[in-house]
Amino acid sequence: MRTGDQVMAALGAPVKLVDVRSPQEFSGEQSRARRFGHIPGAVNVPRASLVAPDGTLLPPELLREKFAQVGIDGSTPEIVTYCNAGVSASLGLLALRVAGFANSAVYDGSWKDWGNDDRRPIA
Repeated sequence: MRTGDQVMAALGAPVKLVDVRSPQEFSGEQSRARRFGHIPGAVNVPRASLVAPDGTLLPPELLREKFAQVGIDGSTPEIVTYCNAGVSASLGLLALRVAGFANSAVYDGSWKDWGNDDRRPIA
């Protein structure tokens, strides 16, 4: 579990932030918080892309491929997922763990915490 202060301190570090919200929320077209956009440096892996049509989690090899497409591999030192309020970020964490990335955590406050705090930068 990571706090907003921990995520803020990690900006610019080799930590990979994974935003599992929709592409529209990631790009700033939509938001459930006061501000629009995403945490600087984050990559978008929408939660819907982590599950099969029947609602089950994709197999580990497909999850590894999804994460590799955004630069996450065995050399990534730490991975932090976030969404709007921490719920879908937990699915992202599960997907990362199933894919073999034990070095992963959830930003519990997620975008509602970050996007409503004017002290925090957005992209």
